[in-house]
Amino acid sequence: MKTKLVPWLFTASLCLPLTAFSTLHGQDEPDGAGQAGSATPPVSEASPEVVEEVVIEEPLREDEIVAGSAFYENWIEDRLSLGTRVLWYSLTDTKKGEPFEGSFLGSIYKTDEVQDNAPIYAYLNYAITKYFGVGISYDQFKIKTLDDGGGDGTFDINGPITYLFAQYPNDSFVTPFAEIGAAFYSVSFDARDEWTYGGGDGTTVRRRFDPDNTVGFALGGGLDFEIYKGLTANLYVRYVSMDFDVNYYFSPYSTTTPQEKGNFVGDQVAYGLGIGYRF
Repeated sequence: MKTKLVPWLFTASLCLPLTAFSTLHGQDEPDGAGQAGSATPPVSEASPEVVEEVVIEEPLREDEIVAGSAFYENWIEDRLSLGTRVLWYSLTDTKKGEPFEGSFLGSIYKTDEVQDNAPIYAYLNYAITKYFGVGISYDQFKIKTLDDGGGDGTFDINGPITYLFAQYPNDSFVTPFAEIGAAFYSVSFDARDEWTYGGGDGTTVRRRFDPDNTVGFALGGGLDFEIYKGLTANLYVRYVSMDFDVNYYFSPYSTTTPQEKGNFVGDQVAYGLGIGYRF
């Protein structure tokens, strides 16, 4: 038995140092060098990277830029202007006859304007040629009814004015202009409660005005002052000729057939200060 174990021990004593030497030598070599004889490649445990999709926008072509610039220069520049104004009104016909004798309606024989100084009178102009163009503006004003007892309420009148305009561009910073057009007004009546419900139970409508909408003639003009690179200020004056019919209903009589009809004159001159921008 001893003679058979000697060769085995001798072989093991030689293999152990060689195995240790091979292991130590493999750790010092670059990655993969110590596994050249291995049939199975190493498995990476790193998580996969997420690749974000990047969208690259193409720049505008030169012909697109030129086309946009040409449209602005041909159809917008020095043609389109917009702005707003503050207006003060003065009625030209504020008295008609006497109460119940040739009056506006019934006891109402006087009227007065109600001012609104808010800068809400916007306008938009477009020059078709250097000297002529078309425009539209917003207008509103109020007419207070008056009689010897204080009046019945106030007419609220508002709507667009469409017009043709002429202007005279020149080398100075002042451009004169003139307008002629038509005003399309909606008319409503804001009645006093004492007049509406008076003589009844306080909740039933006893008296009612039903005004008709109307169309008026407008003539205006002014001066544009260029302040800085298209920014302008303007002085403005306008005359409007208009009138409107009113039906008067009184309960307990018919609520569909008016008891009386009248006509109110709304001719007025408006003076204004404005600010605008010319593209």
